[in-house]
Amino acid sequence: MPITTCSDKHLARRAGNGDEAAFATLFERYHRRLERYCRSIVRHDEDARDAAQSAMAKALVGLRRNDGALHLQPWLFRIAHNEAITLLRGRPAHVALDDDLVAPVGDPLGALLAREHLARTLESVRELPALQREALSLRAVAGLSHEEIGAATGTSAARAKHVVFRARAALIADESARDEDCSVIRALLGEGDGRRRRALAVRGHLRGCGACRAWDAAHRRRRIAPAAA
Repeated sequence: MPITTCSDKHLARRAGNGDEAAFATLFERYHRRLERYCRSIVRHDEDARDAAQSAMAKALVGLRRNDGALHLQPWLFRIAHNEAITLLRGRPAHVALDDDLVAPVGDPLGALLAREHLARTLESVRELPALQREALSLRAVAGLSHEEIGAATGTSAARAKHVVFRARAALIADESARDEDCSVIRALLGEGDGRRRRALAVRGHLRGCGACRAWDAAHRRRRIAPAAA
């Protein structure tokens, strides 16, 4: 059966298992509909594109964490609705990577948490491939359109849109990884598989969890000691 004719449920299950072609099919099936829906809320073309793209990026992460029992279409539109409402609640257009980075005046704890969040976000951005890092900066900081980003980076508008999407998805996955259960991450690290260590979820969790970094360092020392002896 051609992948383009598969049901949403089948595609969601495959995408959740890491099938990029399945997610690409879902993306093509829904992103324009989500963009039109977001446009009806935010009344701005570029903001609608950003909201829809962020919604699909969060959906990609969500599918990989879900047990496959969700109803895809209403779930996607709920995510898109939340992204559009976030824009309407005062996020500076094309300036901030995250609308939680600014703490209320006179809130020292909030300011501390905001600085830590910003530091983690910037560290995650530095981990992105060069093209994704540049494209995301041009979009989120400079406010360029996808056409302008394509011209600046020597690629097409469609390619620029895809690169920005992958960058956002990576940052969302990185943020999600920090909340992953430590026992899951330590089980992966304990296998001694270098490919698992390089996985985005593992690297993202280690950047935000000092306890797991310490556990990993101690575990590696214990593993190396017998070989050295």
